[in-house]
Amino acid sequence: MRTGPIPLQEKKVSTASLKDTRVVGPLVSLRATGVDVGPYQARLKEMEASMDVWNPKMQVNNVPMRRSGHDMWGIGKIMLIFADDYLKNLYHFPWLEKWSDLLFPFFKSLNIPPERVIRCLFAQMTAGSVIPVHHDTGAWVSQCHRVHLPIVTSDKIDFKVGLDEKSMETIELAQGNVYELNNASKHMVENKWDQARVHLIFDYVDNDFPLESLPLHKLSPGTVLHQTRRTVDLASDFGKRHPPSFCIIGAQKAGTTSLYDYITQHDLVVPANRKETHYLDWRFLPQLPPITTPEGRVAHLKTYCRFFRMDILLPCPSVLTGEATPSYMLGGSIVIERFKALAPTSKIIATLRDPVDRAFSHYNMTADPEGNEEQLKNRGHYHLQGKTFEQVVDSEIAELQKLGVHPDMSFEDFDEVYLKSRVSYTHGGHSFIGRGLYALQLLGWYSSFPREQIRIVNMDDMKTSEGLHTVMKDIFAFLELPHYEIEDVSAKNTRHYSPINPATRERLQDFYAPYNAKLAQLVGQSSLAWQK
Repeated sequence: MRTGPIPLQEKKVSTASLKDTRVVGPLVSLRATGVDVGPYQARLKEMEASMDVWNPKMQVNNVPMRRSGHDMWGIGKIMLIFADDYLKNLYHFPWLEKWSDLLFPFFKSLNIPPERVIRCLFAQMTAGSVIPVHHDTGAWVSQCHRVHLPIVTSDKIDFKVGLDEKSMETIELAQGNVYELNNASKHMVENKWDQARVHLIFDYVDNDFPLESLPLHKLSPGTVLHQTRRTVDLASDFGKRHPPSFCIIGAQKAGTTSLYDYITQHDLVVPANRKETHYLDWRFLPQLPPITTPEGRVAHLKTYCRFFRMDILLPCPSVLTGEATPSYMLGGSIVIERFKALAPTSKIIATLRDPVDRAFSHYNMTADPEGNEEQLKNRGHYHLQGKTFEQVVDSEIAELQKLGVHPDMSFEDFDEVYLKSRVSYTHGGHSFIGRGLYALQLLGWYSSFPREQIRIVNMDDMKTSEGLHTVMKDIFAFLELPHYEIEDVSAKNTRHYSPINPATRERLQDFYAPYNAKLAQLVGQSSLAWQK
């Protein structure tokens, strides 16, 4: 058995996923021996005599907390210190004061400053109970050392650990010795003894971890905690964050479904009840009081919130949600004003694509006869009336020219002659060419919101694994979320269709060229010019 701290580098990923196991040393380390556990045993016995001490709900003047794994396996616990999985908040429980006279000198004897202990509890395994094979997960695992001090134990406790389930071996954890476990490894425990096993379990961070990034909350008796799998929130913060935290406003057929799926894979993001709410365009309820009035804003906000998981979001404001309605970008001032009233601080994301490819993809989706009646209706299949793509191009370019649309026009003029008429549509089978005039649409958003509230994504950047992970790193940072590696990188809502006529492509490239140049200048990304 090794001695000393286990390097955190060995816990970056689950050991079962390692291709080269040579980068990992022994999974258990002996940190100290001969700790006098008598005072711990005596105090626990004294507390057990006065209450059901292992049931958090019965702990007088402590704060109860759920731990899904422990609760499922029937593990009793006395929680003293806890940090959420992403190490965003640190909580000291009231009973820590009862134990600090024993714990703090013990931590110091291991050269661990007490303030660097970010989780600490006593855990009881009753006779016959089993903690099944598992490895700990969450961002905290790779940033913390997991340490056990057996308080009450026996050689009839079967503790197994291994790189994977097949390689697990039994290791005896002797009473009074201190062990560090690589908890990214597979491990399990079975209590074959006729008495309960009790361990002190704690996690601590190294000296280079910035404690200032982990605000401390000293809990008082009666404090209520709201939890998700990865988060902990104070009941006093109920309703602190209003949805949506982000909104993907477009463009249609430019990767909005994929991007939304990638974002909602994050542990701290809850998908909306409906990805495309459309509440700010055609699902808006005009019969409610005007949104510009206080009573109107309240009424519309109440309706809008029905599209989100308020049962989770209100008690757990550390969790984000958002929607992705790609027609919002086409909605102009009407949608923008509604957005300002209902989601003024929401992060705005627009994912864009070469407008020629976007228009052709949009056409093929609309023309596709596959799908149920509602899908065909929503896509605008019947409004297409069998027109070819070339006929659509001819018709829409002629309309734009007749309306006097040009690259240098103001947003207000473009909004008046073109965008305002689009909001009332209840299907997507329109504006195949107009949706690609990105700069004219985005001018309204940039003039209404700070630039730092808006993020533009080029769909081309998501086509490779490296590019996609770079995009998501930026998006998660933009949303002020901790780093997260998405697992499902597949593109969503894709179709296969015959290639576009080269002559039609060239015609559209020429048409869009000045608009694309305007976009690249507006956003400051030359790649959005999509030059030939």
